[in-house]
Amino acid sequence: MATLLTTLGLYQKAQRAYIFVVKPQKISSGPAGRYLLDEDTGPLGRVPNLIRQPYKDIGPLGLLKEPQRVKCIAQAGMLMLLTCVLLLSACGKKVDFNSTKRTDNGSDASNRQQMDSLHLYFSEHWKSLISTQKELGKPVVVSPALADWQPVVSSDCVFSPEAGAKVPRVIISWVEKSKSRQEMPLRVDISSLYQAFEQNRYSSVYPVKGQQRFMLPPNSALIEDTAAVLKAGIALFPKLEAWRISDLPDTAADETVQQHHLILEDLAQGRSYTIRICRYTNETWTVINQYVFNTQTCVQRF
Repeated sequence: MATLLTTLGLYQKAQRAYIFVVKPQKISSGPAGRYLLDEDTGPLGRVPNLIRQPYKDIGPLGLLKEPQRVKCIAQAGMLMLLTCVLLLSACGKKVDFNSTKRTDNGSDASNRQQMDSLHLYFSEHWKSLISTQKELGKPVVVSPALADWQPVVSSDCVFSPEAGAKVPRVIISWVEKSKSRQEMPLRVDISSLYQAFEQNRYSSVYPVKGQQRFMLPPNSALIEDTAAVLKAGIALFPKLEAWRISDLPDTAADETVQQHHLILEDLAQGRSYTIRICRYTNETWTVINQYVFNTQTCVQRF
């Protein structure tokens, strides 16, 4: 609207300039400065009469002839008016976040419309993240043969429509021998709290599959500690986006190895997490891998 008013003001100035140059008049210099002379016809013929209005230069267009001045001013006014209309049309364009899963970033109002109720009203809906899987309540032991797990960890930021902002994404990759993989149920535990596994203050995914959020085991100590859950917030319940396993030939050992890619999203920014993988055997969960990683801080564009 401000651009439109500015354009209209320039157009009115152009009209005044047009009126000024339609009737070219002579210029005279005198003691009081430069004045315009008008020629009126009287009894003695055409006698110059001094006009009281001081002479004003009209700028660079003053070097042009009268028809050229008028044409340039009209073209400039029409060009500015057309530019204003195009700008107003562009400002009214809407962004549709439903067209893709993730976009760079949109307006606050659009982002809020895409956010789910868990992010908007976490204090009211967090208890829906208590798992009913009885297997998660079974005891967990640490394998005596637990090796020093050193996966490859990469981190970036992606836009999450559910969160209405950019959130950290972490990809954890590692390689295992095929014979080490057994057809036994697995689960993934994660937490950003201090001594989370020792104090049973973590969330889990079971059975392991993509596109699901971590949930509290039915025997979690956090179920009775609402204050701790609200303080940790939604970051306590990230999302397991995918777990991909592919077979790769190991020509040196003449065997096949398996490459794992564990993708996590909706993590807290600038936080340290501990993740562990457990295998279920004989009514007991055995920890086979455990690792600590950090998330980066995502820059939000407004």
